[in-house]
Amino acid sequence: MTLQIAPLEQQHLEDAAALVCQRYRALCAEAPVLPAHFAQPDVILAKLADLTTTAPGVVALRGGKLVGFLAAYLLPSFRGRRGVYCPEWANGARLDDAYAINQELYRAIAGDWVRNGYLLHGLTIFANDRQGLDAWHWQGFGMIVADAIRDLTPVTGARRVRVDISQASAADLPDLRPLQLGLRRHLASAPIFLPLQEKWDDARYQAWLVQEGTIHWLARIDGQPAAWMRTQTGDEGAAELVRDAATVAITGAYTMPAQRSSGVATALLQTVLNHAEENGAARISVDFESQNIDGARFWLHHFQPVSYSLLRQVDERILWAHADREESKFW
Repeated sequence: MTLQIAPLEQQHLEDAAALVCQRYRALCAEAPVLPAHFAQPDVILAKLADLTTTAPGVVALRGGKLVGFLAAYLLPSFRGRRGVYCPEWANGARLDDAYAINQELYRAIAGDWVRNGYLLHGLTIFANDRQGLDAWHWQGFGMIVADAIRDLTPVTGARRVRVDISQASAADLPDLRPLQLGLRRHLASAPIFLPLQEKWDDARYQAWLVQEGTIHWLARIDGQPAAWMRTQTGDEGAAELVRDAATVAITGAYTMPAQRSSGVATALLQTVLNHAEENGAARISVDFESQNIDGARFWLHHFQPVSYSLLRQVDERILWAHADREESKFW
């Protein structure tokens, strides 16, 4: 049956929300530790209603029935450029035909994004949307971030290491500073290339240390700083599907190069799990750059991916060298 693409309108929102919830329940079958909120249509419907008041979207219909949709926030500055971002609850297609549906949805709306100067296109999809992931890769999107989750069972493969782990305080700033700077330099290095844009002074380190809901776990070996892990609740940087009052988010971690493979990072993670369980949490989440080779290997050993974020950067020359320009107008 022919696929029809049309603007996303008010009458489509309930069916779009139901599609997201159906797909989320399928994801939960693979990752049962996920929170239940995205399985509630009213939660998704409210988000879509809010988004579509400010941004256009498109739907895919087959036989008059909604089988896919795509909408995105319009961002004046996204990684330093004008761009759009589609969260995991603002896109979706039937899992059995996600490849073709996503391609046609993107073809329908991408031209409008570009004509309005939005050249950076980002979106987050559920990790079980394997056809969709393939479709987005074929449209020029590369993976940039993964969100992953785990329950509170003990980590496997831990090796004994003589390490002292404690919650850091202001007195520990001299030991925390090289670890945090080490992380920033690591993220700016090949092949991650996240810009190291700002110098941190003591006041900023102090504010970073005492941020509400945050714990900095510091590991020392023979009295020297070896590794660090930051946890917090209410993490605004992670994908929304993992955010929950019962989720403890790991929002930063770094191990000194000399201590990698020593087991200190695994010991830190086990300490985080123990503390989360003692305080009534249900799960641990982490998000990390896909280009972070060392970090990704560690996190994927202990966590299950539940969403992927993808990005495409359109060549800015298309703003003048576009398909509608007559060759006679070039000079």
